[in-house]
Amino acid sequence: MIARFETTKTGMGMRSLLRLFWEVCLLRKGPQDMPFSRELLAILIAVGMGVDVLRLALADTGMDFGGVLVFAVAALIFNLAFFGGLVVIAGYRARLVQTLIAWFGAMLLIGLIDLPLVLVLHFAPGVGTGVALLFQILVIWSLLVTMHVLRHALSINPVLAGVLSLGYFLLSVLLYNGVVKSLVGAG
Repeated sequence: MIARFETTKTGMGMRSLLRLFWEVCLLRKGPQDMPFSRELLAILIAVGMGVDVLRLALADTGMDFGGVLVFAVAALIFNLAFFGGLVVIAGYRARLVQTLIAWFGAMLLIGLIDLPLVLVLHFAPGVGTGVALLFQILVIWSLLVTMHVLRHALSINPVLAGVLSLGYFLLSVLLYNGVVKSLVGAG
């Protein structure tokens, strides 16, 4: 499906979109630079879910595949509620689709960078220390991208965007720990 997705309604090709998402990852572009396309958002969510399911299935979480799917759906709902809620509460409902495109697009690219690390740990668990450091760098990077997207989407200063990003991170860790414990404990 993605290979056939050559242009959006805005006339952007796949290469241009990937470049745009990379620019968000480098903190050079923001939600205001994204095309407005609900179809693109749906594709990003679907592909991102696929990558997340693959990463979680390969990671040593203790969850079976059904648990991985439940967690991926719970994480998606959390992300949509968090970012959507903030944008709507701040009175910027018109920015919602572009904000979600910027964030999901950037997180998809970071997830694709993360995937080889998960594969290394899956097939060669003895190399954990160096890979763990790389995971931490990716977490920090994703937090900086989240802060950047929120700063632009909500028209707030970087400090407040940083606080919101940290809150997002802490809530997502609580979600992960709570859902994984309940799914592993139920299995």
